[in-house]
Amino acid sequence: MKMRKFFALVLTGALFAACSTDDMVEVDNGVITTGEKDAWVYLNIVTANGSMTRNLNGIQNGTDKESKVTDVMAIFFDGHVDDHGTNASAANPNVVNVGTMILGTPGQPSGAQGAAFEISKDAKSILVIVNPTAKFKAQINSKTKFAEINAAIAEDIADVAKDDNFMMTNAKGALEPSDADGVGETLKTYPTAGAAEGAPLTIKVDRVAAKIRVYNDVDVATNTLEVSDFGWVENATNKKYFPISQRIATWNEDPGNTGDGALGTFRAPYDQYKIGSYRVDPNYLAGKNSNAFTTAAYTDEYNAIADGGAITDATWSNGGNAGTWRGSATSAYCLENTQVAEKNSHAWTTHVIVKAKVYPKTIPSGPTTINSSDGDYTNDVTLNGTQDLIAYGSGIYTYTTYLNFVYEELVGYFMSPDESSYSTPFTDALNAFLAGNAVAITGTRGDSKAGAMVTADGLRTAFAGKTLAAGTVGTFKYYAVSTSYYKIMIKHDDTAAAMNALGEFGVVRNSVYDVRIGSISNLGYPEIPGPDETKDEEDKAWLSVKIDINPWTWYTQTEHL
Repeated sequence: MKMRKFFALVLTGALFAACSTDDMVEVDNGVITTGEKDAWVYLNIVTANGSMTRNLNGIQNGTDKESKVTDVMAIFFDGHVDDHGTNASAANPNVVNVGTMILGTPGQPSGAQGAAFEISKDAKSILVIVNPTAKFKAQINSKTKFAEINAAIAEDIADVAKDDNFMMTNAKGALEPSDADGVGETLKTYPTAGAAEGAPLTIKVDRVAAKIRVYNDVDVATNTLEVSDFGWVENATNKKYFPISQRIATWNEDPGNTGDGALGTFRAPYDQYKIGSYRVDPNYLAGKNSNAFTTAAYTDEYNAIADGGAITDATWSNGGNAGTWRGSATSAYCLENTQVAEKNSHAWTTHVIVKAKVYPKTIPSGPTTINSSDGDYTNDVTLNGTQDLIAYGSGIYTYTTYLNFVYEELVGYFMSPDESSYSTPFTDALNAFLAGNAVAITGTRGDSKAGAMVTADGLRTAFAGKTLAAGTVGTFKYYAVSTSYYKIMIKHDDTAAAMNALGEFGVVRNSVYDVRIGSISNLGYPEIPGPDETKDEEDKAWLSVKIDINPWTWYTQTEHL
């Protein structure tokens, strides 16, 4: 069905109209519509860019490239729902009109006056899509129901969050219009275009993408470990999204949770509708997150790095999304990813992997307890980040210094009587790491010190000839070129009042998550950790992390010129 359509777009308070009445265009949208077009509505679609100078605590303006609008689609329905359309078929209104408009460049100093939009008299609600993607346009083709149009879409983040073309939809997370409390109300239409233009309907929109930034805020002057070559990537990102996703309250926002420091109210200005700052995505429910992260069923839903071979120092790949290790303060975008409380784990929650060379300035060259007569370990070894490291017990070693501990241990072992149960933890841990390539510990027990030293030195030489790769066996960890990796689950609604509560973790559309690493107190993983079902708290001893959530909240400034 072909139709004529017009509406005005307000971008950060400036009016950018698409065309005049002499520039009418017709679009064959392929969507079934019903009803006579004898009602009029005039729209202001409100978003924000980087030109605003006003600011509020916790609010951050989008950049020009994040806020540019080139294509706007309005879909009208004959009913109204206050959820995202997947809850009940009874609340599933029909499409009655669809219209699109191509805009000029945002920021233009002038433009033609917009005009009212002529729609069906049956229209009761509206869905606005700014910069709709090709997959969204294909999804709505010939669809007649809201739930069909708002079904999950599998899409690459690069399609919905590209420079000058960020996809945006109703900020409320449901059909509009709404009253001041966010409760849906029937679309108000007018009998003439002029009457409609005198009473514009403002629709606020959110970007469907979330934004992550990681900052290396480690103070090198006070940190006990040296930190260099910092980099990060995002992991366990969603492959699917709802065009508009339902808002829900986090545990911290629930009015019934007010004890032990819980907020018990909505996070203004984070939630302008007082509905909730969390969202429901296609993989939100526990049943959607029941597949092991190593299976194809898991990778169908998530872009995830499941093993250390998926990232190198130069490049990484997760389900086709190629990129590089990102530096401090750089940005990445991803689809929103939320989950029920019991799935607050690395497997299901979008998190970041941090890479850095982490090492102490100096380490002992050997043990303080010396069994040999030639061991001299009085001089410490200075590290510079080029050495391979071993973490075992509470100590950090190079392979050479670790073998000095092995050597002194074996001297004592071979000097002890044959029937002695003399322990050799350093040697045993190393052999367990070497597994099938272990060194056989053979020699004369109860030997003289000189004889034991010869035997132990020969075994130390045999160990030194082995090639070790980064990895972990038990409590023995081997770090190639001093490189450690860390996992940080992104917290959406951090609260000390509850552990792993609803909404504590996850990334939500139109929000910026600034992960700031204040200090690093220990070596991390020797290899890139894949997503698993461990909780965030298991990594807390390694890092001091602060996460700031800054929604790209819209400012509304409507002007009529």
